[in-house]
Amino acid sequence: MTTDRPSPLIADCGGLIETIALSLPAAWFADAGIGFTVSPLAPIGNLLLTLPRNVAVLLLVDRPCLAAARSWLDRLAVKCQVDLVTLDEPGTVPHPWIQDMFHVRLRADALTPELVSSGESAISQGLAARLGFATAISDVILPGGNQLVGPDYRLVGHASLQGGAESARSAPATLSRRWLRIEALDPRAVFSFGYKPEDLG
Repeated sequence: MTTDRPSPLIADCGGLIETIALSLPAAWFADAGIGFTVSPLAPIGNLLLTLPRNVAVLLLVDRPCLAAARSWLDRLAVKCQVDLVTLDEPGTVPHPWIQDMFHVRLRADALTPELVSSGESAISQGLAARLGFATAISDVILPGGNQLVGPDYRLVGHASLQGGAESARSAPATLSRRWLRIEALDPRAVFSFGYKPEDLG
């Protein structure tokens, strides 16, 4: 039996990756060990080795780590295009979770994408300068692991839409305002996903 009714499920897919940014904290170079073989840099190096030639990688590092980063890259026979992006002091790479530091959006009235962060961010500013993007500040920033972005939609985790641990005590009006603020962050339509059936009740 067949039906013409469209599926209620949203495809979690997008275009092929063309550019990827990674942030490498200074501590990773300080603790790299002999030949950078015992270090968090090892799995990053393995990732770079798997990427094809048509993928561009931007590696964000602190300026004092530039020489060490170049030495590490020289030891890798990568095929992809790798550019080192240094942060102007006193800016530093705080942690490797770059997906939690900013949101990428393209407004209908904008010519270039924006990197939106919760405050003055050296990571956002350095990356935006390298890519020719604009920067913006918002009080609504979602953890990268709790938002999946497609060409014309965003899947946002139930916890972020509800406001986290306080959701059980939040009034419906408060939850509605949070949803509207998340919608205003980006013109793409917002949908919710959850890991438990009650999340979507």
